[in-house]
Parts: sequence; structure tokens; C-alpha cells
Amino acid sequence: MLSLRGAAAVPDLASDTAALLTFRAAVVPRRLRWAPTASPCSWRGIVCGGGGERVTELHLPGAGLRGRVPEATLGNLTALRTLSLRLNAITAPLPGDLAALSAELRTLSLRSNRISGEFPPPILALHHLHRLDLSGNLLSGPIPPGLDLPSLVSFNVSCNPLAGPIPRHSVTCRRAHSSAPISAAPHFPVP
Repeated sequence: MLSLRGAAAVPDLASDTAALLTFRAAVVPRRLRWAPTASPCSWRGIVCGGGGERVTELHLPGAGLRGRVPEATLGNLTALRTLSLRLNAITAPLPGDLAALSAELRTLSLRSNRISGEFPPPILALHHLHRLDLSGNLLSGPIPPGLDLPSLVSFNVSCNPLAGPIPRHSVTCRRAHSSAPISAAPHFPVP
């Protein structure tokens, strides 16, 4: 007899749908209309991959999103490769379970939101990111010395009141910008 006690649920499109609907309800969208009975693959801003089996991209620039992103929403979209919520009014703190996206997430754009406080801790776990854009927020303090994003191609933290250098080992930029003061070199494309 096979026991399923303690077995974790396998993420699928239904779990992605539930996570997205909870996310939508929490961030008070003004222009975002997703029909709960339709496939999320047909919703504005959603791209599905793998034959429509999972949500792989979420693009909601300027969608009127406001407030905090709750736990068990975006962090449950474990097949997500691109997350772009730029030009909204998302606030801090970012949910800790965003770290669950570390295996797949390649692009994270939270540019021009209202994220304040220290550098978001969940980002420290996103080791496979290629592009990270946190520009135009209210992040302050230093970039954590534990930041280790070896796959990063583009790192933009401009227009934030951050202070101090970018830790030398944190961003594997193949240029000498990694130790430059943030105010002098806020955006680091890697050749």
C-alpha cells in the first residue's frame, strides 16, 4: 500500500492560478482583470511555457499594483523565469518565499516602485539571475556583503539612496565597477 502522508503537492498550473489570484487580490489592482475561470495563460501579463503547463513569465508594468506582495503568492510560481513588476507601487518588505524562485528566475525587474529599507534579503538567494533592476525605489544602506549573483549580466540599483561600495565578490562583473561607489556607477552591464 502506497502512503502519501507527508508528500508535498507537485506545483502545476492550478497552483500557479491560485497563487496569481491571491497576489491580485492583495495588491489592489485597478486595471487588472483576470477571469478566475479562464486559464492564466490567457491573462494579461502572463506567459506560460512547457506546453502551457506552468507560468514562466509575469509582466505587469504600470498595472496599478499597490502594497505588499504576500507570502505564498509569487514565491509559489516556481517555474517563473521572468518577473517584471516595474512602474507600480509595490512596497517592502518583499516576501521571503521569493527565494524559492532561485532555480529558474533569470530576470527580476522591480524598477520604479516604492520598495524601501534595506536591500531585499530574498534576492540574496537568487543565484541564477541574469538581470536585476531595483532602480528608482527607496532602498537604503549598504548592499549586503553576502550578495553572490555569479550569473548577473545587468545590475541596476540607480536612483536609490544606497551607500558604500558594491561588495567586490558579490556581482561577478567582468569590469572594474564592482568596487566603485554606488553613486558613481549605479548600473553595471557586464560585457
